[in-house]
Amino acid sequence: MGRGLEPLTTVPAGVVFGIGGLEGHILKSGTLCSQLEGSVNLAGVAMGSQPIVRVALEPEKPADLEKMIQGLKLLVQSDPCAEYEHFESGEHVLLTAGELHLERCLGDLKERFARCEIQVGEPIVPYRETIVRAEEMRPPADKELGRGTVVAVTTSKQVTVKLRVRPLPKKVTDFLVKNAGAVRRLYADRKAEEQGRNQDTSAKTDDDNGSEKDDLDVSAGPVEGAVLSLEDFRKQLLAAFDSVKSERDIWAGVIEKITAFAPRRTGPNLLIDNAGICGRFLRSDESDEITSSASAQEDAQTIQPRDFADNISYAFQLACAQGPLCNEPVQGIAVFLDSVTVAPNSEDSSSRDQLGRLTGEVIKSAREGIRAGFLDWSPRLLLAMYSCEIQASTEVLGRVYEVLTRLRGRILSEALNEGTPFYTILSLLPVAASFGFSDEMRKRTAGLASPQLKFAGFEVLDEDPFWEPRTEEELEDLGEFGDRENVAK
Repeated sequence: MGRGLEPLTTVPAGVVFGIGGLEGHILKSGTLCSQLEGSVNLAGVAMGSQPIVRVALEPEKPADLEKMIQGLKLLVQSDPCAEYEHFESGEHVLLTAGELHLERCLGDLKERFARCEIQVGEPIVPYRETIVRAEEMRPPADKELGRGTVVAVTTSKQVTVKLRVRPLPKKVTDFLVKNAGAVRRLYADRKAEEQGRNQDTSAKTDDDNGSEKDDLDVSAGPVEGAVLSLEDFRKQLLAAFDSVKSERDIWAGVIEKITAFAPRRTGPNLLIDNAGICGRFLRSDESDEITSSASAQEDAQTIQPRDFADNISYAFQLACAQGPLCNEPVQGIAVFLDSVTVAPNSEDSSSRDQLGRLTGEVIKSAREGIRAGFLDWSPRLLLAMYSCEIQASTEVLGRVYEVLTRLRGRILSEALNEGTPFYTILSLLPVAASFGFSDEMRKRTAGLASPQLKFAGFEVLDEDPFWEPRTEEELEDLGEFGDRENVAK
């Protein structure tokens, strides 16, 4: 911004200045105050969009890997909407808000921050998986148990887990997606209470329950809006369930039985414990845990169903983190844990000696059971969608509609700006089809239409990826294999 830097002791209002020595203390934004007592923490930068497009990066010369990593960290500090992740597979992934933002970030990374040549992979757009109650669905896998009900048996035939998978009501799913920050805060408070109540045994519990890996970053990402308290969260979630007109008997009293949210403990999926072996996430007292701990001391030598509570919860997290369709996160399902049965041990060794072996078996069986219950319904993919606002003149409206229709866009509204010959068109466009959209729109309209894209969430693609013709008319029109274009595939 200037030719040189000048050291200053005081700075008046309205001046842009820089402060050194804050590396490692402030990531993107923060509040600096001369005194801690009585200071006010100002709100951070509220981004109108979140990073949705991700690319894998690697330097052309392996010796420049450290330069690229340092450059990515500097880019994340300078850009409030860019994020950097290092996966366990070794990939270095950059997350950006869209195509134009990605080009700008890559240019800054190569020219200003990393100062090295970087190879960029193909852009990846996330999806979500869910289930719906469609009009035409395949017959349930087990008609006696009902749709979505699975009895999972471990390899050793010693533990049997009965699960029911059902789609969550849309209002409940929308509420959980909107209040993910409140769930994150509630989980952090619960974890702090448990550590403060029993600090001596917390480290041992974390080691013993190795399967219950804590993959939640409590401080990850800003929380939009005010975070609900426990009582407000319970009331609003109860109101969302009460608004469901059908199947009220199924959702009656589920608030008190919620055990976990998934994926990453904050997602819009619920584990509901009807067997009474897991803790209560939205509990208002500690009576459940006290009763459980007292009874656990009585049967210390035998394996009880509650010994697998953490394993079933972890299997629920795994199943929701990677769905059965394309290994994308699951959204909008409820898993009812109906019963857990432990068969008596016929071997001479102590029952407790078999617990380590059964832990892995229970996790695998419960996870496969949830996946099987998921596929017993009508699965659907959720597409990441952009909210597209286009300013266009009357002469090019037909060309604008042509481009949007070809890219599977959907027009929401069209309004004429008063006093001008321009129209404002609001539409939804899949993020996966948005690459090159702005350039094509400008070419087709000779620069008379300018689109603006903003991430608007996920929308269900109402097409079954496993659809097959069944009726006589469908078999006659489409053939035995249903040779038609299936976008969901």
